[in-house]
Parts: sequence; structure tokens; C-alpha cells
Amino acid sequence: MEINTYILKGIVHPQRALLTFSKPVISQEIEYGSGVKLQFELNIVCNQITIWIKTSGKRNIKTLRNIGSYITRTACFVYSYTLGHGYSIEITQILCKELGVDYVFGIDVPEIRKRELADKIILRHNEILALTANESGQYIIRCFKDLNQAILDTDDNAFHGFRALESLRQYCRLVYNIDSEKDQWNKLAEITGFGKDYIDEIRLRAFPIRHGNNGAQTDEIGNLNILLKTWNVVDNFILYILDNPVNQG
Repeated sequence: MEINTYILKGIVHPQRALLTFSKPVISQEIEYGSGVKLQFELNIVCNQITIWIKTSGKRNIKTLRNIGSYITRTACFVYSYTLGHGYSIEITQILCKELGVDYVFGIDVPEIRKRELADKIILRHNEILALTANESGQYIIRCFKDLNQAILDTDDNAFHGFRALESLRQYCRLVYNIDSEKDQWNKLAEITGFGKDYIDEIRLRAFPIRHGNNGAQTDEIGNLNILLKTWNVVDNFILYILDNPVNQG
């Protein structure tokens, strides 16, 4: 059976705070999906991340990036805890000589940029920014903050995606003066056209993580599905409140 070696490169931020682990930081066999086994080794020297992944066959490079990102963040989280330092990590490139892979990861999620309402949303950027200026804007800001984090934190994107939708629910509570949480969700569904069944897929993926249980997700297809569902709800909500302003006094 052919064994391929993928090399992931990245950086620990901030680079002004020098971080070097004794080599290797982590060296182990891991398993994901339907019994796929990977030989994984991680080094961090002067904030430069190098990951070697040996596996049979050809693998989805974004799934490998997500796995590498998750394990590297885990190592840095321990250091963050013991030292009280704040670190973030970025995986920038993947290579595989055997398969001719040399790919530099961008900062975008192409599927989100190509979503149905993307062009309409972009054209109304200034109007959307204005939504953040009043009292209810705090919920819009928090929603966008979680959407940004959902892109960066791939294994917990359902957690951040659902929390983004909870911020919109809180917007409904304030702006439409709705006390009942159930009625707040119903109002969100009325505004967006996406009901409980649609949102529940995000909620159920987020549930274990929100309650401190293990729910890390590295599969790229699953991640994209959650991101697109979340963005669809938010897009419809934002366009609705732009076109149907409520006087907040």
C-alpha cells in the first residue's frame, strides 16, 4: 500500500513572543472518519509550525489542515494555560511530494463568497455597518464576531455558528419586545424563512461543545455545511431588518 507524506507549515501568533517546544511536540497515530489512520508529528521552533502526516492514499487537504490546526491549538492551549499567554495559530501551506501537492491556504471560504446572497450583502456594506450603531447593534456585532470565529476555529464552527444565531434571537427579544425564548426563535424563523428543523442541525452539532463535551469537527464537508446554513440564516435576517427598520426610540 502506497504511503504518502503530507507536510503542513504554519505560524504561532504573536511572533514577537518566541515559542519553541522540544522536538517533537506530539508524535502519535491518530484515527478519523471511517477508520482512516494517520501518523502525525508536530514541531514548533521559533513559532514556525511543521507537521508531518503519513497516510495511505490521497486525503482531502483541507481536512488534513483542520486536523493539524486542532492538534496544534491543543498544544498551544496547554502553554496558554500554564503561562497565562494568549496564542493563536495559522496553518498556511500543505505539501506532498509524492502527489505533487503544493497549496497555500487563503483566508477565505470560497463557498461562502459564492453563496446566493453574497453580492447583495456586499453592496449594502455601509448600511450593515450602520446597524451596529444603536442599542440593538450589540447583538449584530456579536453575531458577526462569532461568524468570524467560525471561519477561524474550524473544529468548533457549529458552536460559534449557533451562538451567532442566538445573538439574532436576542436581537428579536429587544427590538420586537418578545419575552419568551420560544417566541424569539419563532420570530427569527418568521424573519429568515428558516425554521426549527433547519437551525436544529447547527444546534445539535453545537450542543455537546456548548456543554463542555467533546464535539470537535475536522471533516471539511461537514464544516462547510454548517457554515453555509449559518450564513443563509444570517443573510436573510440582515436583509430583512435593512428593508424593514423598526423605530427603537
